[in-house]
Amino acid sequence: MAAEYIMQEMRDLHNEGKTLLYPRIVLKGQIGTEEMLESMTHGTTFNAAEAGGVLKLAATYLAKMMANGYSVRIEGIGIFAPTIGLKKGKEREQADGSGTRRNASSLRFTGASFRPDTELIQQMQLMGQLRRSEQDGSLRKPKYDAEERLVKLKEYLTKKKRISVGEYAYMMGMSHSTAGRELRRWAGDEASGIESRGARAWLRYTLREL
Repeated sequence: MAAEYIMQEMRDLHNEGKTLLYPRIVLKGQIGTEEMLESMTHGTTFNAAEAGGVLKLAATYLAKMMANGYSVRIEGIGIFAPTIGLKKGKEREQADGSGTRRNASSLRFTGASFRPDTELIQQMQLMGQLRRSEQDGSLRKPKYDAEERLVKLKEYLTKKKRISVGEYAYMMGMSHSTAGRELRRWAGDEASGIESRGARAWLRYTLREL
């Protein structure tokens, strides 16, 4: 089984009117926890319930250590580190010292950043193959207008709970960069009902909590 890629056309920000091509993975979907545990434990002396218990213990430990200001390295997987940001409705502190100074009560944990271990990347290189997708990576007009896209996004999140930039771009017929900009804009607007969680490879968008 091979991973597919496209050569995504993106506008050259330094040369107006020109475009550049960048390789981009075409995501086939998302593997859920149950499916992962069943696949991992197949043919081993462990069962899915035991592996799931260990996974929950690891998640609890990660949360505890990051909540206390540590980064956590899991050998063969990578490094997790906490991220923080302002609470909803709190204005940014000004660098010149003017305005309200932000204290701990104005902040919250917003997610975690992830840096993959070299061994994980090497395993991907050994186990994986790449082939070019038949999908077109050229710039194209989105399938829907902005209001329609927001409605369809909310309908999707009601069922699936979260979405990545790549999944949103594919669903709406947009380039990855355009989809990312639109999702960030909505996440920055409380009226949209969309918020972001996580960072970098773990960045996902969800319905805003009330």
